[in-house]
Amino acid sequence: MSRDHREDVDRLNVLLSGSGDAKLARDVPPALFTGDIDSVERGNCICLIGINPGLSDKPEKHEQEYIPAERMISRFRSGDESAYSEYIDSRLRYFDRPYANWRHFDKSGRGYPGLAFPGQDKRSVWKRNAFAMDIVPYFSRDARSLDSRRVAESTKTDPSMENHLRAMKEIISMTRPKIIHLNGSHGTHTFERILSPEFELQEKFRDYKLKFGFVEIGGRSIKVIAHNQFASWQNNPNKEHWPMFIEEWRRWCSENEQGPAY
Repeated sequence: MSRDHREDVDRLNVLLSGSGDAKLARDVPPALFTGDIDSVERGNCICLIGINPGLSDKPEKHEQEYIPAERMISRFRSGDESAYSEYIDSRLRYFDRPYANWRHFDKSGRGYPGLAFPGQDKRSVWKRNAFAMDIVPYFSRDARSLDSRRVAESTKTDPSMENHLRAMKEIISMTRPKIIHLNGSHGTHTFERILSPEFELQEKFRDYKLKFGFVEIGGRSIKVIAHNQFASWQNNPNKEHWPMFIEEWRRWCSENEQGPAY
């Protein structure tokens, strides 16, 4: 958060896209995480990972979330350390705020009770059993401009992306999620390049690129579920597919109780 995010975005827009413009928003500071990582149940939560946060075009989102975030970070970089706590609190309390993007998070949250938390619903699960992060923490309206190979390479060569990957691993090590959920083939491909999970494509759902597997982070083996982005497009799942995915997940888990042989 002490970095100049505008300077980082100007550099990354060239670095992360073959076209020379990854279309990242330079005026919005990066979002390290979304949700109450301080309160989630250690060892009993889900970490949702995407490629990068979507930038809304709604004026109220800019007024309620983006502009205040930029002001808090600017104050912090000017020496006001209380602004850092304010900003972190805005990320911890995200799901209590009016600007929470439920249109996006409901699509994942709808399936989480069936995956692991039968007593919750699609929104209550975000209080103590789910949180989110993105591989690229900077906002954009079109993630298709990001090149997965370039993003993966940047986590080894670019200081801002190196910092972010280290922080992601530390948060995962701290919260110890029982499941990592990769929503979208773009994020999945990048995750595979960076962290080398062991994946099995589920043949019954090949069209949706449904994969189950394991990844090792912080010395722990974590189960992973991945699929195309939830959407109404062809070969993309939507909310009606969750029951089928969950049934397949339970079958796979029962066959892989011992985990991988790392």
